[in-house]
Amino acid sequence: YNSRWYSGNHELVSGKIHMVNTIADFGDINRRNVYYLIYDPATGEVSNVSGSVTTAAGSLPIDITTLDASYRIVTQTTNGGNIPNLCFDALGDPHIIYMDGVPDSTSFGVYHITRTAGAWSSPYLLGTSYSADSVYTITPLTSGVKAYWTQQRGRPSWYSGSGRRDGGNVWTATRSGAGAWGSPSLLQGAHDFALGEPAMVRFGDPDFRVMW
Repeated sequence: YNSRWYSGNHELVSGKIHMVNTIADFGDINRRNVYYLIYDPATGEVSNVSGSVTTAAGSLPIDITTLDASYRIVTQTTNGGNIPNLCFDALGDPHIIYMDGVPDSTSFGVYHITRTAGAWSSPYLLGTSYSADSVYTITPLTSGVKAYWTQQRGRPSWYSGSGRRDGGNVWTATRSGAGAWGSPSLLQGAHDFALGEPAMVRFGDPDFRVMW
């Protein structure tokens, strides 16, 4: 699991670029782990989320041993998922959404974690998705955050011959500024074709925050 490196979205915070990433095997059969890196354009250095480890520009790229030891925030030993997604809330705390499930299965949990006062929260299960190919996102609100993902509706003809099994209905859930998640709800049901790959709209407003 050191042949492929996939990067999620990037967020610019105080002049530094925060990014979440995952790795995969050579054939991209399974993507695994969540890594958090902070790049400083002024120096070329890359730091971990706590600032306890910094890799100098001249020492890049970071080797897998250092990545696992100092930059990995979610460890998946046998399970896997897809590319994680990141946003920051109004208080400046990072929120990450990622997926975890048994490779080649048809049930992957969609999880959320956040870092507050220097500590990561326990993973919170938002819902399930049908396939490791599924895409999800998380966006900031004026207070709190909102997550989006797809759940398969149970129509095999959507996937036959495509080589992919992602998509379905679009679901959402909202986390209040106080830190409480509301119940998941159906945002948009699929009809003739599966819906998929919800993505954050950059500088989106309350009326146009996500698209799929």
